[in-house]
Amino acid sequence: MSIDPVNMGGTFSQTASQGVEVKVPKQKSPEERAIPGVSVEIFSSEERSKEIWGQTHKYYFEPRVKADKSMGGLDREISSFIEELTKKAPWLDQQWDFTLEDGAIRVIGEDLSTEQKAWLENQLSEDRVIVDLVTRLKEAAVTYFQDEPGRLTNPCISSTGFNEVIKYKDVEKQLNGVIRFRELLDGVAFGNRGGMPERSLTSEKGRPRVPAMDFFAQYLTPYSISSRV
Repeated sequence: MSIDPVNMGGTFSQTASQGVEVKVPKQKSPEERAIPGVSVEIFSSEERSKEIWGQTHKYYFEPRVKADKSMGGLDREISSFIEELTKKAPWLDQQWDFTLEDGAIRVIGEDLSTEQKAWLENQLSEDRVIVDLVTRLKEAAVTYFQDEPGRLTNPCISSTGFNEVIKYKDVEKQLNGVIRFRELLDGVAFGNRGGMPERSLTSEKGRPRVPAMDFFAQYLTPYSISSRV
């Protein structure tokens, strides 16, 4: 008795121990299945896995670790900066914050005069450690969120769940001059990975603390949101 499935490009036969001859379809190679005029790039599952892992490391793990370490350093540096400078300028206990705009420090504070802001901006700008840390924080956020051609992984923002693919562009432009770094330090949940002890889940202003990248996301507007298949 012989079983002959649909021919898919040729057959080879094998004889079962029961004496039944079975003709098994011979699978076409990728080259044989190719459509004339259409270029097909073939990846092995191993190559694909390596590529996805490499991108996950580049776009996910590296920027998150970079942000955590930078925040730990910035928290210590700002605390020391304010403690030292308050001796010269007692008015520093007023509400103020600072951002990074076009690569330069800009002070924000409605209670400060123009002269006080200018003086404080100069003091902050002269502290190269602070400038370097806030620059690194912004760079980490840009790497994490910016969509690029060929990027296979997408930002994972816990507040939206993991069933959505969220894409951002012009991230550096969107973050320019809007990140309030003291507010960031107060509102972000980071622990020993940033070189700091674990913190409470509620900020000093009574708001829930969130992961750093969730905090950055509040400044960004995505250009595409879609559900995972």
